[in-house]
Amino acid sequence: MRRVAGAVGALSVWWLALSMGAYARTDDDSCGRSATITGLTGLIRVPNAYVLKQERLRIGYTPPMGAGSESIGARSSVSATVGMVPRTEFAFTLGPSSQDYDLVVHGKLSILDASDRWPAVAIGVADVARNGPKGSTGFIVATMPFLNGQVALTLGGAFSGNQGLLAGLQVRLGDSIELQAEYDTERVNYGVAAMLGDRVFARVAT
Repeated sequence: MRRVAGAVGALSVWWLALSMGAYARTDDDSCGRSATITGLTGLIRVPNAYVLKQERLRIGYTPPMGAGSESIGARSSVSATVGMVPRTEFAFTLGPSSQDYDLVVHGKLSILDASDRWPAVAIGVADVARNGPKGSTGFIVATMPFLNGQVALTLGGAFSGNQGLLAGLQVRLGDSIELQAEYDTERVNYGVAAMLGDRVFARVAT
């Protein structure tokens, strides 16, 4: 509980600091084009506050990653994400054969859009019904874009299954390359994503 309280406190301070400045507005066409291994829009394991646009479908594949069975999305490999209703995305993932093809559900709801003075905010849940030592993880995240959407900072907290701070930094280099760094409540991850189209990307990550 102390880690969650610390995450909420850090988020509140960060939000207050942002409200004292002026920042460029953006939308999910900038740092909202990549997806986590759970299929939710975001970085590597950490979701950001953007969601897939309505009536869109995204398919993903991630080779099994060696972060242990307790990390967010640890039992996810093949993912399918849909934007069925406004401001909402749902993802379904299937684990590899080594994890008994574990079928898991994830979801996220956008509750506030980014403005010049405040970040986008979303709430959601990951790893619903997964097998293993930890169950589903609830989360709240806030994402603030900078430099006309070329940089996005995400801060938030996770509770229930995985608990603690969620943090992520996305940096766009031109239209095609995105650098990603995050803390997923347990460890720091790094990645480089190459955008191959509107909803098509390839990524190398730790």
